[in-house]
Amino acid sequence: MALKYGEVTTGNSCIVGPFEVAASEVFKDLSGKYVKMDNNRRLALAGSGDTEIVGWALTGEITASSSAGQTKLCVDISTNKVWEIPADDTFTEAELQAMMFKTCDLIVSNNIQYADIGESNEDVIQIVGGNVERQTLYVRLNPNKICATGVA
Repeated sequence: MALKYGEVTTGNSCIVGPFEVAASEVFKDLSGKYVKMDNNRRLALAGSGDTEIVGWALTGEITASSSAGQTKLCVDISTNKVWEIPADDTFTEAELQAMMFKTCDLIVSNNIQYADIGESNEDVIQIVGGNVERQTLYVRLNPNKICATGVA
């Protein structure tokens, strides 16, 4: 059985939904599960270039229905939750210490969402710890990047 990435901290959750999921979205156990709303207001895995992350999809490994909106998921939108996700590049203990409390981007490759430790364009997640042996980071949403302004 594969080890799943997910919640590192316990505490107050703020779970909303369920929301419709975009067609054929893939959520892997060994992946982050930060999501955004797509142009049709359906959940999609957040990746490079995404600046408005809504939260962490509460799901195991699934592939959403090929029909948009058929799959529904709830999302934890708490900004104080810490989640474990893989890093897109290897790092040492010293490098982890240097990354502490800095922000970085997300990237998706082969349906796996990673903390993009070499990029700081969108800065949607903040690094608050990690596991050098597993090459994973403990991250939280950057509170400055979680929602858009305006309603139109």
